[in-house]
Amino acid sequence: MRTAEKALRNAFFSLLSLTAQMTASLLTTALVARSLGPQLTGTYSYALWFASVLLVPGNLGIPSTLTRFLAEAVGSDRPENVRAIGLRLLSVQVKAALVVATLSVVACFWIIPVSNRTPLMLGALILLPLALRESTNGVLSGMQRYDKLARVNLFGSLAMMASVSVAYMSGGGLLWMLAANLIGIVISAGLSYRAARSALPLLKDASIQLPAQTQVRIRHFATVVMYLMLVSMVLWQRSELFFLNRFAGAAQVAFFSIAFSLTSKLEDLSASITSTVLPLTAEQFGKMGGNNLGPLLSSATKYVLMVMAPLCIWTAVASGPFVRWMFGVAFAGMAPILQLLMAGLAVSHLAALATAACYATERHLFLAKLWTPLAITNLALAWWLVMGHAAFGAAIA
Repeated sequence: MRTAEKALRNAFFSLLSLTAQMTASLLTTALVARSLGPQLTGTYSYALWFASVLLVPGNLGIPSTLTRFLAEAVGSDRPENVRAIGLRLLSVQVKAALVVATLSVVACFWIIPVSNRTPLMLGALILLPLALRESTNGVLSGMQRYDKLARVNLFGSLAMMASVSVAYMSGGGLLWMLAANLIGIVISAGLSYRAARSALPLLKDASIQLPAQTQVRIRHFATVVMYLMLVSMVLWQRSELFFLNRFAGAAQVAFFSIAFSLTSKLEDLSASITSTVLPLTAEQFGKMGGNNLGPLLSSATKYVLMVMAPLCIWTAVASGPFVRWMFGVAFAGMAPILQLLMAGLAVSHLAALATAACYATERHLFLAKLWTPLAITNLALAWWLVMGHAAFGAAIA
């Protein structure tokens, strides 16, 4: 299959996968918001944010590493490396997530005040299936089995909607909603693991040894990716929630968290294209080095802009009525925050393409040097602006 045809096929299935995830996320967020109200929704969002923070040490950069090196091994026609990489990295992933989750639960029990202890402990438990799902999805992406990934995300999204709907209809409170989220992610992770084993039928073959040079490259790549995940969390992934929870209260956490989540889901539309760029460029890199990557990246940039520019404008204009209709009048104060985040998204979504290209060509150290000072600046701005402007200040940062 030619590169252009493969890119189109991958983007199509990635878009199907994304549509299922976006629909499930929007509906479950609306059910949680209407069930809990701004205050408890803020606590719910903070617990899920806690799980996403733990994901940095809990997955060790393995999902992107799997995608990168499996795709290269496929492009280089080395099936023995495909099996060995899948086996080794998934094994490390499970052990790392188990250790981090266990330590986090113990730390919550001894350090966190009683009022927030149980929600954050549930957040720590969510890490286990969340990390496994991320890594097995990385396997499917690296093998470019976006058809399987689309099916996994469709049924996983249905499981999440069903679980949260049961909690909503039963009148359950905060802990019920967090438990429902945990159940949904467990089912999704199980489906993803089964699909990954299907893509790598000899996943349990422990006798295959990777070349020493490849092992060194993998360790180096994963270490830098893990650091980039930490920096990325500050730059792009709601680090402002920490300051909002400390200085502005749970309701402001809810406003910013939901607005940020909606923005992220819209950004994921561009990911239906950009997520296919990493394995495709890595495969081309495995075949021909860095030659002929320019046309692929140029075409991806054009299509991303065609999709994202009108969507950002439309969502910003319609945010007021949409927020009141979807989440209720109690969340009307979220609309200006959503508008501001959409304005930033119109530009920031292009960073995903550059990131994918750097990962594929192993130039990720450049991202580390670029993002580190930006992350420090972002933290300072978040602290300063949240103190005076709460969730709106977090959106500015």
